[in-house]
Amino acid sequence: MTMLFAALMFAGACGDQAPESGPGTISAQLSGPETTQGAAELRLVGPGIQAVRGVTGQVFSQQRGDTVQVVIVRETPGQLSFSVQLADTTVVPVATVLEVAGPDNVLRANLAAYSVRMGGDR
Repeated sequence: MTMLFAALMFAGACGDQAPESGPGTISAQLSGPETTQGAAELRLVGPGIQAVRGVTGQVFSQQRGDTVQVVIVRETPGQLSFSVQLADTTVVPVATVLEVAGPDNVLRANLAAYSVRMGGDR
């Protein structure tokens, strides 16, 4: 019984390890009440942003210091996903949704319902 308890404690302790600091790429996805989008404008703020690349659509970006303006455009409307290359994947940038356009290219009215989920691929 004590061996089983010790094994369970060891397994639990191994799962609590913090991610290691270092360069890498994280995935990001626009999240909101509507899942089909045509385009979005975002702002990423944080140290060590090295590149932003499109996963589902074309990405256009402009960086000034720790701030990156990002526009993602899909030719065929759908989910907007992209990746962010970072100097340190434990320092995830803060994303702000500035505009979202639906499949009809009309801007969404309620931007407060939208956010950017980031993580994975570390």
